[in-house]
Amino acid sequence: VDFVTVVNCGDPGHIPHSRHSGGHNYGDTVTYSCKTFFSRKSGDYGKVCTATGNWAGKPLVCASKFDGQHFFVFRNFMFVFLVAHILQN
Repeated sequence: VDFVTVVNCGDPGHIPHSRHSGGHNYGDTVTYSCKTFFSRKSGDYGKVCTATGNWAGKPLVCASKFDGQHFFVFRNFMFVFLVAHILQN
């Protein structure tokens, strides 16, 4: 009788402002992507489950696409849009 040991790396962990998908067993890759309004600042888009049961790969860092100035403009635009919508109704 042959026995097969399945190596499971467990939960790859949550990365702020991202989502992930993929398996948790040896050889599986978990792929990360940044959520809307965020983009990759550093790190890898994926982690690989190794034979030792650890995740390999640099953690993805997702940063806001809006720096302070752009966020201020965006926020003001949304406020004006909201007021115009209210006044039309």
